[in-house]
Amino acid sequence: MNFRLICNEENRGYGRALNQGISLGMDEGSRYFLNLNNDIVIRDADWLEKIVAPLRDNERRLVGARLIDFNELTRFDGKIEPYLEGWCLAFSHTFVRELGMFDDDLFLWFEDVELSLRARRAGYEVMECPAFEWNRHIAYPVRGPLLHLYGMTGFRQRIDFPAISEESRELVRMKYFER
Repeated sequence: MNFRLICNEENRGYGRALNQGISLGMDEGSRYFLNLNNDIVIRDADWLEKIVAPLRDNERRLVGARLIDFNELTRFDGKIEPYLEGWCLAFSHTFVRELGMFDDDLFLWFEDVELSLRARRAGYEVMECPAFEWNRHIAYPVRGPLLHLYGMTGFRQRIDFPAISEESRELVRMKYFER
């Protein structure tokens, strides 16, 4: 297995960072892409097969660990828009060729909402594959590889999360719901 580390000198945003890896994968002929955050728990030994199998059956799918259909922040025009949470998203090279990558205008948050909206509007199936769960309560000491825990770095102090979240929500609203 080969790995390539991409280092940026400045924070370009979550979606742009993901797009760097996707672009590299497209250039190298990758068939499937998986955005999998590192603060998750994998429940099933065959997790990779479970998330790739639906894409093998139909590449016009966006597959994720959890479909959210109750988030009031995704209420647009009076209707809550369901989306796959971004900490675990899988899609094919067909998806990237037809629909593109993550929206570079979204610095942080709502990338998953925007991608789910774009997929559904293009006729893609947006489906849940619950082989994972996000571990919001990891207790120390941690065993095994763990690179990042939300809130455990200085990252939080340098970014105004509520303002960025609202800006991202507004960009999605204008892109899909502005009349």
